[in-house]
Amino acid sequence: MIVGAGGVGKTTISAALGLAAAAAGTATVLIAADPSRRLRDALGLERLGVKPRLMDRRRLAAAGLDTDLKLASMALEAHAVWDGMLERFVAMPEARRRIRANSFYHNLTRRFAGADNAAALAQLIELRGDKRFALHVVDMPPGGQTFDLTDGPANLARLLGSDSAQWLLEAGRLSARLTVTNRLAGLVFDQITRFAGVEPLAAIAEFFAAAADGAGAIAGRMREAEALLRSSATSFVLVTTAEPERLSAASAMIADLKSAGLKLGGVILNRVADELTCAALRSQRPTSPPHLLEIELLGERAGDAAGAPNLERLADFFQEYATGCRTALLDAAHFAETLPAAVELALVPEIASTKHDLATIAALARQLVMPLYGREVLQQARHVFAEPRSGRPLGGATGDRAAPSARALRR
Repeated sequence: MIVGAGGVGKTTISAALGLAAAAAGTATVLIAADPSRRLRDALGLERLGVKPRLMDRRRLAAAGLDTDLKLASMALEAHAVWDGMLERFVAMPEARRRIRANSFYHNLTRRFAGADNAAALAQLIELRGDKRFALHVVDMPPGGQTFDLTDGPANLARLLGSDSAQWLLEAGRLSARLTVTNRLAGLVFDQITRFAGVEPLAAIAEFFAAAADGAGAIAGRMREAEALLRSSATSFVLVTTAEPERLSAASAMIADLKSAGLKLGGVILNRVADELTCAALRSQRPTSPPHLLEIELLGERAGDAAGAPNLERLADFFQEYATGCRTALLDAAHFAETLPAAVELALVPEIASTKHDLATIAALARQLVMPLYGREVLQQARHVFAEPRSGRPLGGATGDRAAPSARALRR
C-alpha cells in the first residue's frame, strides 16, 4: 500500500516499485485506488480496467524492457464491487432489484463515509485468489484520504453488524410494520442515521428487509478487508520528498499508521538531489560530488571577474542549486534518524528526464534497487557536507529564495 501526500511522486514511485518487482521475477499487479487515475497516465495507458491486464509486449519493448515481464495494472471500482456483493450474497433476484432501487442503499454506497473505500478494499480479497500474481502494489489516495480508505471496512462492518441493524434485519424477516412513532423504531432510526445520513425510516426498513439474508455476509467481507490491512501480508510504504513541510507531514502520517495498527514497511525519499550527487555518495570512497565543487569554483571566479554581472548571476543560480542539494540531503538524514531501525529506507534522486513514460519509470526502478540506497547514502552525505570545503559555505547564501530544482538547472 503506497501512501503519501499529494505531489510527492507517489504514483510514479508505485509504478517503479511494481516494475522493479516484475524485473526481479515477481509477477506483479499495479492497482489504482486513487480516483484521479494518475497511475493510468504514469503507465501511458488510455484506461485501466477493473480486472488485471498485463502490460503490452510492444510497450515493454519500446521502453527497452523484457517483453516477458509479468506486470499488470487495474483500478479498484467500488460501485461494481457493491453490485458484485449483492449478486453473491443476496440470493433472490427480486430482493436484489429492491435493494438497487432503494434510496437508503444509494446513500449508503455512495455518500456514507468510507463505503466506496470499503468496497474497493473488499475487491483486494478477491484479487488474493488470483494466483497469477504474487505481489499487489496499491497506489493509495493522497494524504488524509488514505485513512478514509483504511477506516472504511471497519465503519461499514460496524454499521451492518450493529444492534440497531440486527433489530431492523429481524423486523424485516418478520415483516414488522415500522413507524417513527414506534419508540424502539425511533431509537434505531437515530442510530442508523448517525452512520449513513438521514433517510425515511421506510427506506431504511425496506433495505434491511431486502438485505436480511446478505447483510451479515457483506459485513463479514468488510471484516475480512479490515483484517487484510493489518495482516503480515500487507505493508505500507510511505513516499515523501525532502522539503521540511513534507517531512513533517510524513512524520505525522507515520504516527497515524502506528496508532491505527498498520505496518510501516518502508519509506522512500523521492527527488532528493540529482543523479550525479547520489552516484558520488554511493561510491566506495565518497567525496563531495565533483559538479558541486565545480560550482564553488565558478562562484570564486565570478567574484574575481569584475564587470561581469551575467556571470555573477549564473554563479548565484548554481550556488542556490548546490545549497538546495546539500540542505535536502542533510534534512533527509535528520529525518532518517527518527525512523525505526526495522523500516527500510530508499533514496531516489530526480531523474534527468523531461518525459513521463515507461522508460523513465524503468530508470526510477533501477535507482530503487541500487546498493547503498538509503541510510548509508544519507550517512555519507552527513560526512561529506558536515563542513564547508572552502572559506565560503558550499552553495553560499540563498536569502529567502527557494533553491532551483534539477529540472530548472537542466533548463
